[in-house]
Amino acid sequence: MDKAMKEREAQIAKNKALNDSFQAGKAAMEAKNYTAAVDAFKKASELEGGDQAVIWANLADAYSAAAKEKPTEAAPLREGAAEAYKKAIEKKPDDATLYNNYALVLGYEKKIPKLRRLSKRPRNSILRVPVVITTTLGRCS
Repeated sequence: MDKAMKEREAQIAKNKALNDSFQAGKAAMEAKNYTAAVDAFKKASELEGGDQAVIWANLADAYSAAAKEKPTEAAPLREGAAEAYKKAIEKKPDDATLYNNYALVLGYEKKIPKLRRLSKRPRNSILRVPVVITTTLGRCS
C-alpha cells in the first residue's frame, strides 16, 4: 500500500510539473512574452505526458507570434513553428486548423512547392484539408 501511495504521489508531481509549464506558456502568450512562451511550451513537451497535440500547437503558435514580433529572426522561428505544427498534426491529424496554420507558416517562408505537395494529399471527406491549404496559398503569395 505504501509503494502504491508513493507511485501515485510521483505521478501527481509529474502532472503538476506538466500543467505548470503549460500554464506558464499560456500566461506568457497572453502577456505577449513569446520567448518565455516558447521556453515554457518546449519544457512541457519534454516532460512525461507532454507529447500532446495541444502542447505542440501552442508551441507552434508561440514561435509564429515571436516571428511576427522579431522580423529579423523570423526564419528560424518559423522553422520551429513548422516543426511543431508537423508534430501536432501527427498527434491530431483530423484538426484542419493545424493544417491551415502549418500552411501559413510554409507560405510566409515561401515554401510553396512543399505546400502544394501537402495540398495534393487525398481528401478527407470530413476536413477537406486541401481546400484550406489552397485558400491559404492566396494569403501568403
